[in-house]
Amino acid sequence: MMAAGKVTDLLPYEPPVPLKVRVIKKYCIQWSPTDKSHLFYLLVDESGNAVEAKISTRLKKIDNKVFLYKCYLLTGYVVDPPQKIGRVVDQTVTIIVGDRAEFHAIDELPIQKQFYSFAPYNSLEGRYHPTAKTVLLTDYLCKIQRVSTVFQRSNINMLKMVVFDHSREPIEITLWEKIAFTYANLLAREKVIAISSLKVTKYLGTLQLESTSATTIVIDLAIEGYSEEIKSLKALTARASSHYGYQTEDDIRNNLTTIGDILSKNPDTINNHRFSCIAKVKEIFANRKWFSRKCTVCLDNMRREGVGMVCKNCIVAQEESIKTMEIDDKENPNPNSTTSPPHSIPQIPPPEPPIPTIPTAFVPPIAPIPSLPRPLAPIPSIRPPNGETAKKTNEAADSDEDGADSPPEYEVSEESRLYREKQEKAKQDFLMKQRAAALAVPTNDKAVRSRLRRLEEPVTLFGEREMERRDRLRMIMAKLDAGGEFERLRKVVEEEEAAVVMEDGGGEDEGEVIEYPFYTEGSPELLRARYSIAKDSMVKSAMRLERARRKRDDPDEDLDAEINWALDNAKSFGLDCSEIGDVRPLAGCSFSYDGKLLATCSLTGVAKIWSMPGVKLVTSLKGHVERATDVKFSPTKDHVATASADRTAKLWTTEGTLLNTYTGHLDRLARVAFHPSGMYLGTTSFDKTWRLWDTETGGELLLQEGHSRSVYGLAFHPDGSLAASCGLDALARVWDLRSGRSILALEGHVKPVLGVSFSPNGYHLATGGEDNTCRIWDLRKKKSLYTIPAHANLISDIKFEPQEGYFLVTASYDMTAKIWSSRDFKPVKVLSGHEAKVTSVDVVADGQSIATVSHDRTIKLWSSKNAERDQAMDVD
Repeated sequence: MMAAGKVTDLLPYEPPVPLKVRVIKKYCIQWSPTDKSHLFYLLVDESGNAVEAKISTRLKKIDNKVFLYKCYLLTGYVVDPPQKIGRVVDQTVTIIVGDRAEFHAIDELPIQKQFYSFAPYNSLEGRYHPTAKTVLLTDYLCKIQRVSTVFQRSNINMLKMVVFDHSREPIEITLWEKIAFTYANLLAREKVIAISSLKVTKYLGTLQLESTSATTIVIDLAIEGYSEEIKSLKALTARASSHYGYQTEDDIRNNLTTIGDILSKNPDTINNHRFSCIAKVKEIFANRKWFSRKCTVCLDNMRREGVGMVCKNCIVAQEESIKTMEIDDKENPNPNSTTSPPHSIPQIPPPEPPIPTIPTAFVPPIAPIPSLPRPLAPIPSIRPPNGETAKKTNEAADSDEDGADSPPEYEVSEESRLYREKQEKAKQDFLMKQRAAALAVPTNDKAVRSRLRRLEEPVTLFGEREMERRDRLRMIMAKLDAGGEFERLRKVVEEEEAAVVMEDGGGEDEGEVIEYPFYTEGSPELLRARYSIAKDSMVKSAMRLERARRKRDDPDEDLDAEINWALDNAKSFGLDCSEIGDVRPLAGCSFSYDGKLLATCSLTGVAKIWSMPGVKLVTSLKGHVERATDVKFSPTKDHVATASADRTAKLWTTEGTLLNTYTGHLDRLARVAFHPSGMYLGTTSFDKTWRLWDTETGGELLLQEGHSRSVYGLAFHPDGSLAASCGLDALARVWDLRSGRSILALEGHVKPVLGVSFSPNGYHLATGGEDNTCRIWDLRKKKSLYTIPAHANLISDIKFEPQEGYFLVTASYDMTAKIWSSRDFKPVKVLSGHEAKVTSVDVVADGQSIATVSHDRTIKLWSSKNAERDQAMDVD
């Protein structure tokens, strides 16, 4: 093996020497949206010297071979001068890793696995550069004096803590977004931490430290050479500081304990106490009227100027009004101004230089201008051009004198009014375009003409083309939706469904679509899968039909009584348990086939397994690099499938072992579903396709197109013969898995469809979407059987009771889940308790428990009280 050099021997633009290094850290720093994102490695050689290696994110073939804390022989790189800003180490060069660079894995070397270059408190001032982002990032060894929880400010998540080093000078550290959530549960008072790659900033003249994307934290650091420093630091306490307040909690409580205490202080000094107060952040935000104020005219934010609040828009309007009045008074002096009674036309006390009287019609309705005193009475109107108008002005002044006790009423200036109208018009146009984009509009020109005719609109305009006609229909539908005429729009869509047009020829056949079979050659594995599905589904369908005949013909079977018993149980559902599921919003949930386990997933990318009914954490499934979007239990085994925005689905055991990773989708995944046999897995994606996978081999069996927009929901028939998909094109499609044909296209929703579920009876299908409705389809009649106006917001998920299908559960963004009777589709029970959008719902196999998850990060378990009472009676 060739001889290796040292990092200290590298010089810019010189030929590279082979380096034996260990990869200490991977990170990506992007200082602004215009910067090209690059990946960085922090490398340490055998001498303990560190250097930063820069690699373009397009070189994935290199990054896939490089792992943290492994040793490599690096060759073929380029040596450049050090970066000007954002350096992690105080290096003399930066290594550029290009196409010719190679990382050769080698055996373990005696190289440290952590690298720090700690900066003392006294050196931080020299690392602050107000005109640059930062020159050199800082490593800091410190002890935590106080630490907050993760909170939001201006929709940005952050965590704040006050720390100090051996100088005993306290300093505030802010952790942003992902870094804050990663270490929130690990940080505590009196802990000694080593925190790397911080940038030095200032707030109100006070030094602060902020996290970057390269920041890492090690708690109670134990490295050779630092044990004595850590031991001495644990014995120290911080020096009192005017910036960060107090040393103990008792000191805090004796000073600022309530919002009233804060608001009673001078607003100019409150910023100095922003981290010293122990009141809840939510309470502070709700009561801090001194922080922001809206202008009463243009509704824009006002800013501090002097001791008052001033609106920039209205200041401009007032200045223009003053200039106009000055010119008008010079050209046309007012002959009545000296003869008017003193009380009829109040004058503004003239400042230096004097300013003429300002008419009422042009005075801006805002806080006082710094150069003018605030008027104490209504300002008079424009000087009268004749005697009659002057008389009216005097009468108005007399009436104003009678109501002198009432506060002055300001009128909106013309400029402010025009600005408000322009702003409101732009806002309404944007909302209208947004509403129109979410509507489902026919693509066939013949269907577009038909819908325009039913809406009593012109079928075509002079010179109008097909796409222009479709855009016009989209805007008409958006205006109807915005104007509260949703029922009329829905009636038109239902009329189109009911209309059967039989035309063999005619004048408008040019827009008719010619339907023909469309086949795609499949693999031998798909053919074997279709045979297996057909064979298994025939057995299950025969059993289902036999059970239905027995219920119909057996005189001892009372179907109505059985349904009534199930609905009575549903009415008694109540909140049984509530548990925090993760640090970020939850996206999906699923019961195991025996009801003993519950799986959930969240936007952190982690899925978790919980034991039932106590909702105790069993294991965590970590493997996705993006947010997890759905999770499902296998109907036959203790396997769990997860879907993610990283375009992959994964199959796990309940112990946390990864069995398979399914890759192939071109965009993020939405939902995942198991075939009733447990042998196949279906996934939907925003690449407009859904796919079928073999759970044993991990191979892709079927890539199914058919939707014009993203596919979101997927469900399999209880027999396994059919699959139903729904998507953002407002359609639900039913597919025959035995032949691969699309046998039904269910049109009726006017907005994206997000949830779909088959009933155990075999012939009912439920869909729910963004139009806030749930539709029940009869597969025998191939049409919509019932439309339920279910919620006040979009329906995110929908599930039939899996045993007999006697009731239906819907989850919605209106923070509730609702239970509906499948006999007459009337509401049975409202499950309210979540504080944010409900994203997913599932029903246990025996129908006695329901689980819901939400953006409020909680798992809620709802159980039937009647079932608990019956169980207690059985025990007795």
